[in-house]
Amino acid sequence: MRSGGSVVVIGLGQAEGSMPVGDLVRRGITVRGQYAYTRADFEASLALLAGRPPRLDWVSVMNLEDGAEGFRRLVHEPADTIKVLLAV
Repeated sequence: MRSGGSVVVIGLGQAEGSMPVGDLVRRGITVRGQYAYTRADFEASLALLAGRPPRLDWVSVMNLEDGAEGFRRLVHEPADTIKVLLAV
């Protein structure tokens, strides 16, 4: 992350965690926490997706039984396999 940047921690993966406070202060990084999304957040997201749908060619859809191959691609072909969605 660049100096002067911002980080938003969303959700609560665990009750406690650690952050490199010295590094955050020296680099002027802003940290903000948010526990959950609001209805307005979902509405804004839907409007954004409706107006500018994202490209999906970076998602590889594979059958569940081909999951091992999907994980192999993620490990050995990371430049060509960004995300694998396993379908039932």
